[in-house]
Parts: sequence; structure tokens; C-alpha cells
Amino acid sequence: MKFWVIVFPIILAIFLPLPNNPYLTKIPAVEMLNYKLIFGEERSNAIEDRTDRMFYQFFIQSGAYKLPSKDNRESGEFNQAANLMGGWLHGYMTRFWALVYRAMFRFNFLFSWCLSGAFIFVLAAIYDGQQVRNARKFLLSTANPVIFHFLTHASLLFLGLIFSWCFLPIALSPLVLLVSTIAIALLAWKANASYLG
Repeated sequence: MKFWVIVFPIILAIFLPLPNNPYLTKIPAVEMLNYKLIFGEERSNAIEDRTDRMFYQFFIQSGAYKLPSKDNRESGEFNQAANLMGGWLHGYMTRFWALVYRAMFRFNFLFSWCLSGAFIFVLAAIYDGQQVRNARKFLLSTANPVIFHFLTHASLLFLGLIFSWCFLPIALSPLVLLVSTIAIALLAWKANASYLG
């Protein structure tokens, strides 16, 4: 869980901008089309506007977003190797901030997806699993702690993979998002129904 939620996204954020390939850091056109198919034109534009405001507030207004500028250098102070290194660093940082923006955009999209009913669906599955557990207690049935442990870690791993997806250069289709939501709900339901407590 810690690897997929913390370490893996940091690794992606560091290494994905290294190649000079805009595809690795930009938002694919098919992904933007998927957002409009799910939420509609107006709400997709609202998500994009919210991402722009957040990026401006957290990174530009705070001063974190800074790129090395060739205009600020004097030709006599840098040799050719330094200029080449500065040019590469400029490109790397440009791609890095594009990757950060894409991750923030996807976080906002997932947040809107949760507000659209996915979160309520998962909570309903957890509650139903709890009722199944209570019924088993009343019937003096036993629960398997190994199954509970396995399903809990599987649910956290699934959530970690979705978190890491925000940094990957892969467009997510609405079908995959729907199947993922159902899978998380089923894992949470079964884990809660198997809980020993």
C-alpha cells in the first residue's frame, strides 16, 4: 500500500519527465473525450477550471513553479556544456510540471467520480457486508481471518493502483473506471462480511 500510494508515484514523477516525449506527460485527447462522455461538456470544463485554479494557487502563486530562463544568463558566465545542461533542465522541468498538472487533473476527475455516486455505492457495500457479519454472529457462524486479511490488502492495493494511475501515461476508459468501482465495492463487502470482531 505504501509503495503504490507514496513511493511509486514519486518514482513516476521523477523518471517520466526524463525522456523528451510529450506523450508521457500530457493528457491524451481520448482521455479528455472520455471525461466529456462521463460528465458532459459543462462539468468537464468545470473540472478543468478547478484544476487550473488549484495549480495556480499551490504552485504558481506560492513560487514553487519556476523554470530556468536562458534570458537570465550572461553568455560569458556559462560555457557550452552548462548551456546544454540548462536547456535539458528547462525541458525536464517543463515536462515535470506538465505531469504534476495531469495528476492534479485526474485527482479532480476521480473526486468528481466519487461525488457522482461511487463513494455512496462503496459505502452501501460496506454497510451490507456489516449486516451479513452481524447475521453470521447471530447464527454463531465463524469467519475466516485469513480471508479478511487478504481482501483488506487487496482493496488497499487496488486503491493504490488507482492512485498511481494518476501519474501514468495511460488514458482510462469509462468501462475500466466502472469495473474498478464495482471491484472495490465487492472487495470491501466481502472483507467486512469476513471481519472477526
